[in-house]
Amino acid sequence: MEFDYSRDRWLTAVLFGGASVSLGYALQVSNGTLHPAALAWLTVAFTLCIAGVVLPTHPKLESLRDTPTILVLGAGLAFQFGLLLTTPPGIYLQLHDSRADILFFTGLAFAAVLCGASLTRVRWLGPALPLVLLLTHFLLGVWLIKSSPDPFIDVYVFQRDAIRALLSGQNPYAITYPDIYGNSPFYGPGLSVGGRLTFGFPYPSTRLASLLGSGSTPEMYPVSGPGGTVSTP
Repeated sequence: MEFDYSRDRWLTAVLFGGASVSLGYALQVSNGTLHPAALAWLTVAFTLCIAGVVLPTHPKLESLRDTPTILVLGAGLAFQFGLLLTTPPGIYLQLHDSRADILFFTGLAFAAVLCGASLTRVRWLGPALPLVLLLTHFLLGVWLIKSSPDPFIDVYVFQRDAIRALLSGQNPYAITYPDIYGNSPFYGPGLSVGGRLTFGFPYPSTRLASLLGSGSTPEMYPVSGPGGTVSTP
């Protein structure tokens, strides 16, 4: 079955590009946690996605072809790379050597060049460009893992201790966890007693299988495969 590309619209591409930039900023505002500004930008992203599907286009806009889309994506990339240059890439970084910063900013600059090249009409590196960009993203993710080996986040503790229990022959759903936050509103009444949480691994077995399948160790975040995407709690 062949796809009918004549139904594609440049208006949809422009609005979806704006939605991706808005979603990226929503995650940047509070590192993916609940925040009024993040919810506002998430709403903007959702609205742009809906608009990209339902709004009628105009022949004049369509005649511009990919130019508006490239401008939106270019501005969004410049904005997001600017944020990465001016804000820490992680909350619990442990950088003991100035060379670590150099590695990150070098990789970031290289990624920026690759992203910029992908928006030009000159095909830099040809079909290899997406692969090189994914590899750069993957290596930056590895840097982040090594620079933040012990994040103060309960999800990390859940995953780490569950893997340890499973590898030692214990049932990860029968163990308990330390309440790293102390008196916290994150858990309901009776779920934290004497500094311990009264439940075992709180995720489905498929999540546990994915952690093992990714090659993770108890001291690491789970790293996904060829996509180069690094999952951080």
